[in-house]
Amino acid sequence: MDTATALPRVDASTATTVLPRLNAAMARGEITTPRRAQYFLAALGHESVSLRYFEDLASGAAYEAGPTSATSILATGHVSRAAG
Repeated sequence: MDTATALPRVDASTATTVLPRLNAAMARGEITTPRRAQYFLAALGHESVSLRYFEDLASGAAYEAGPTSATSILATGHVSRAAG
């Protein structure tokens, strides 16, 4: 699956820039099947507004017990708390 299919609203320049980090994040998360990749990319596309934002927009203080953000992991390489 290529990024144009998985994230259709992402321009080619952004996709090319993000692809190495995306591949690394998927390898770290053991996302190795097409179905897992679809779910991961759907969540990533939703959380990042089609890769427009690479940092959480809110501080996340209201969600301290919430899940980790795929967007933050992709942008920084480490786990942080998500705002949504």
